[in-house]
Amino acid sequence: ALRGDLDTIVMKALRREPAERYPTVAALAEDVQRHLERRPVLARPDRAAYRLQTFVLRHRLAVGAGAAVVAALAVGLVGALWQAQLARAEQRRAEAVKAFVTSLIVDVDPFSTAAQAPTVEGLLRMAEERLRGAYLRDPAIRVELLETVGASLIGLSRFDRAEAVLRQAVVEGRDALGPDHPLTRRARLTMLDVHRFRGRVAELQAELDTLLPALRADRAAPPEQLQRALTARAHLDLDTGRHDDAAAAAREALDLTVAHLGDEHPHSGTAALLLATTASFGDDDERALELTLQARDRLLRIHGSERPHARVLDARFMVGRALGNVGRYAEAVDELREVLQQVQTLLGEQGQS
Repeated sequence: ALRGDLDTIVMKALRREPAERYPTVAALAEDVQRHLERRPVLARPDRAAYRLQTFVLRHRLAVGAGAAVVAALAVGLVGALWQAQLARAEQRRAEAVKAFVTSLIVDVDPFSTAAQAPTVEGLLRMAEERLRGAYLRDPAIRVELLETVGASLIGLSRFDRAEAVLRQAVVEGRDALGPDHPLTRRARLTMLDVHRFRGRVAELQAELDTLLPALRADRAAPPEQLQRALTARAHLDLDTGRHDDAAAAAREALDLTVAHLGDEHPHSGTAALLLATTASFGDDDERALELTLQARDRLLRIHGSERPHARVLDARFMVGRALGNVGRYAEAVDELREVLQQVQTLLGEQGQS
């Protein structure tokens, strides 16, 4: 019970040699008082660790608060350093992607005798060839570029080549980055389009059964990835006749897109058009017309009306059909005739045929 400062005080008072004891009763009383006040006692050697210990005991609340502040600052500093490291990695990746794309343009032979200028498809083929080799060693950059090339090939309806490139992106992403890395998931989501356009219901269903729960559970996942998965879900449900499920997925995709990207973002317009599409398969023609008009008006606000935009034309075509479904035939004919005229203007002679 006397271990510590009291033990030291008592032992000093009982020293055999008088010179080693307290010189006076007042000195003994002072040391006892110092102990009660949690200050260093004079009987102990004057060491820094001992003085620090008594200081902490004497100022517990202040030291505890200070330690909490220091801990918070340390956590904040670690978080800031981590964010800075991520930002530097993103910047390096963006610079590498920019350099890769720039190199495709710079390396086009300006003295080529070819009759035609390089096409987008030609540049994509060049990108494919470079990415097959060891042109880039950073797996994140490779996966990002492979996914970008694959998505571009889908836009050109080159599904065979798109599938090969995207499979490579998925394999490299899973091996080097992990199956749940954002870039790996991005490649997997783009592969969903290949499955859909090729009518692979089983593959599309199996991949969505894995992707959707993972994206819902991952709070750090980019919202647009969940929106893309929900869009694929809606298309799959439409193709398999599950119209109510398609409408639910489309509504969730629209709400998510508006919440995270805003009401006037192009993705919000596309999601609204998808919701209208699901409604057109139902029994409520008036409701389908209402949603289709909303989608058209939203897309017009987003893309404007000065130059025909493909999404706006899709919406206006759907409006024409919806008007016909509710018996407003004259309005339907006018809408469809104007859509046809704009398509012909947009595509020129090709549109005439």
